[in-house]
Amino acid sequence: VGIDISKWNGKIDWKAVKKAGVEFVIIRAGYGMNVDYKFKQNIEAAIDNDMLIGCYWFSYSYTYQGAKAEAEKCWRTIKPYKNHINLPVFYDYEYDSTNYARRKGHRDNKKLVSGMAATFCTTLKNKGMQSGIYTNLDYARNYFTEEVLNKYHTWIAVWGNSCVYKGHYVIWQVSENYYINGKRFDKNYLYYDRYLKDISKKSTRK
Repeated sequence: VGIDISKWNGKIDWKAVKKAGVEFVIIRAGYGMNVDYKFKQNIEAAIDNDMLIGCYWFSYSYTYQGAKAEAEKCWRTIKPYKNHINLPVFYDYEYDSTNYARRKGHRDNKKLVSGMAATFCTTLKNKGMQSGIYTNLDYARNYFTEEVLNKYHTWIAVWGNSCVYKGHYVIWQVSENYYINGKRFDKNYLYYDRYLKDISKKSTRK
């Protein structure tokens, strides 16, 4: 069981989180070209509490160059903690990303978004990090190709009692209403053995 967190979660009672049985955390490192101001505090607390740690970066890019710049900014942000990040760094592109692109006069599509995701993930992979894509059923179907989802680790959001996503995934975001001492979090399940097996496969893939 794990949670994903950002500045929106405010002050976190890590003792309560541990007591609830949470074993991993996915921390927002930033968004666009901005660092999440709680990232340093959150990741250092996660390290102190012996969590498995992953990160995510919310994308506002609408070009390959923008995705590359976000990846480089993400890397500079997480680099001091790279030895403690043992889960993937995820590219997060969703509704606010699409809306932002349209306000800027750009139309996104499956080819573009898949290419930006590949650019981001490959950049992080070349830095020695595991990388992946966070998505939901809508975006998995309409904005990401099966090829790009299979090439990197997938974190899928399907809220409910069962995961109806038919593709391969290593993390399932099951709910946005997971309460710990009255504070609400997103609840996630990590399939750790599957993740380790995927690392082995991807490291030997040509």
